[in-house]
Amino acid sequence: MKREARNFCSAHPRASPLRGLRANLLLADLCSHGKSFASLRFCTPGQPGRNYDQGQIAPPGAGSGGQWVRHRFPDEWQAIRQARNRKQVILVVGTDADTLTVDARRRSLLEECAARGVSPPLQDDPAVLMVVPKRNIETWFAYLRGQDADEDNLYPRYPTESECKSDVAVLDEMCRSGRLRRPLPPSLGMACGEYRKIG
Repeated sequence: MKREARNFCSAHPRASPLRGLRANLLLADLCSHGKSFASLRFCTPGQPGRNYDQGQIAPPGAGSGGQWVRHRFPDEWQAIRQARNRKQVILVVGTDADTLTVDARRRSLLEECAARGVSPPLQDDPAVLMVVPKRNIETWFAYLRGQDADEDNLYPRYPTESECKSDVAVLDEMCRSGRLRRPLPPSLGMACGEYRKIG
C-alpha cells in the first residue's frame, strides 16, 4: 500500500518538509510558520528520499499561527482517517508550545477534535506526528548553534527563513548519526520520538 503524508503548516505553502522519507511514504504538513515548516524536512533520521504530498501554512493576516493550526487540525485529521482506506498517510503537525507545556499544546489539538465531533488520534498513532518546539522553534535553533538553550527563554528570530539553513543542517547531521548533543531541549527529544513512530 502506498503511504502518503499530508503537511499542515502555517508558513510557505510550497515548502517540502521532512526531506528524506522513504520513497513510498508521502507526508502532509500543517505548521504554524515557515521556519517550523522548513525545519521539519531535516528532522527524520535515516530516511532518504521522503516525499511530501502537500503543505499548509497559516496565511498572512490569519492571526495566531497556533490558533490557525488548532482550527484546521480536526479537518486535516479527518481527511487522513478517510484516506487510510486507500493508502497510508501521515499528517505532520508543527506548532510552537509558547508558554504552554508541550503536552498542553498537543492536548489542545485533541480537545479541538472532540469539540468538533471528530475522534482524536491516539498518542501512539503513526498516522500523525506532532512536532511542538518549546518555547518556540528559535529555542531549537539556539541549541543547534551550540547554546545550552532554556525552553523558558525567548531567543531572537532570524530576519529571513533562509538563515535557519545552517541550523537545520546541524540537526540533519545529528539525526542521521543518531547522536544529539546534550543537554537536549526536552521538546526536541519528544519530536525525535514522534518521528521514530514511522521508522
